[in-house]
Amino acid sequence: MNTNVDMYEEDVYQLLLPLKSLTKLTLHSISKGSLPPDLLWRLPNLKTLVFTGNNLVSSTLGRALANVTTLTSLEVNSNRITVVNENTLPWEFRRTVKWLDMSKNPFSCTCDLMWFRSWLEAVQKNKSVTVKAYPGYNKKFSTYRCHSPVSWKNKDLRVFFASEDLCTVQNPYVVVGVAGGCVLMGLVVLVLAVYRYRWHLRFYLYRLRRSRQLPSQVPGGLLTGGEAVEFFPFDAYLAHSAQDLDWIHDELLPLVEVEHGLRLFVEERDSIPGSLIVDNITKYMDESARVLLVISDSYNREGWRQCEFEHILYAAIEQHKDVIVVLLGNVEAGRMTRDMRRMLTRGTFLQWVASEEAGRAFRDGLKVALRTQDNHLLSSC
Repeated sequence: MNTNVDMYEEDVYQLLLPLKSLTKLTLHSISKGSLPPDLLWRLPNLKTLVFTGNNLVSSTLGRALANVTTLTSLEVNSNRITVVNENTLPWEFRRTVKWLDMSKNPFSCTCDLMWFRSWLEAVQKNKSVTVKAYPGYNKKFSTYRCHSPVSWKNKDLRVFFASEDLCTVQNPYVVVGVAGGCVLMGLVVLVLAVYRYRWHLRFYLYRLRRSRQLPSQVPGGLLTGGEAVEFFPFDAYLAHSAQDLDWIHDELLPLVEVEHGLRLFVEERDSIPGSLIVDNITKYMDESARVLLVISDSYNREGWRQCEFEHILYAAIEQHKDVIVVLLGNVEAGRMTRDMRRMLTRGTFLQWVASEEAGRAFRDGLKVALRTQDNHLLSSC
């Protein structure tokens, strides 16, 4: 079939679709049309396609040849094909084609064309496909020539070569992609690090702000005659979970405050209403002579308690305060942080278990700990 008229893609599709027995098709100079993307594979007997002198581009050719398994001869010379890759000539088409003419197209000799050049060399070498006019009879009359970039313009496609290293450097999409990927990965790592160590960071920020206060403003550092005199409004800072308040009111406070006459800072009772929790931790731990830490599963489940624990480590190591550790029940080791486990393995601790004998042992141990001012528990942490 030969045509020399103006036809759109839809016109071509409607005209050819009923021709199921068509074996050869020639479409030349269809100025306004191109190959419909869903036509050729519907022509089961089509063997030869001549589509020359049109406006066919690389992407349209690739879509038109998709799923085509009967075509043995293809002529698409003198079109607007600039780049040819594995998508332009699909695998199922390459299995059956025996004759190919893609000459007189404005090839863009960049890294994207290296696959086509390598494929042409391979099929020429093994003689599986006859490629018309490639290689040309001489360089002057070769019809496979570079149209762009300027450095390769009008040069024979056979002499075009771009190394893999050169393509990697010159391809702006690769450079932008790698740079963007690195930036994105860096941001992800930064966000994860900030999230993981958020309580550590918050702790250091609060300690920095606290350190800017004058010594005379910090309890335990009052100046008298030029010498520091220790004075603490609270005998111990009680670090605990709100879920354990019943046990604290029933067991701990009567033993510590009533029997021993010591004053504990209890957040729910002694903090100023409306004040920030982290501010309370910093302020009242500094105003306490020691720390009484009650570790339970509830305490470990409250993520923000990690910030409080950082202050406890600071009080033990930097301020040399005594830390009394109480395990409330059988605490899951998997919920403890590494520093908590380190504290328990390197020091001594008390454990409360709901039994009469264990209760007596706990009370006796707590009496001894309350009388001790040494920082033996964390001095090796």
